[in-house]
Amino acid sequence: MKKRDAMEYQVAAHIVDKVNYKFYVMLPADEAVFLAMYLSKFQGGQVDTEGLP
Repeated sequence: MKKRDAMEYQVAAHIVDKVNYKFYVMLPADEAVFLAMYLSKFQGGQVDTEGLP
């Protein structure tokens, strides 16, 4: 994951760092990997919003 989606992982790691700092928590490093997968999946595509209020 870290090599295949390097840009997404860097962004996700930055987001996790910001969340940790802002909310005084320590999220596990696996959260950055999960977030990178999410970012990779949905970048540039249309998100299905059908059924949302």
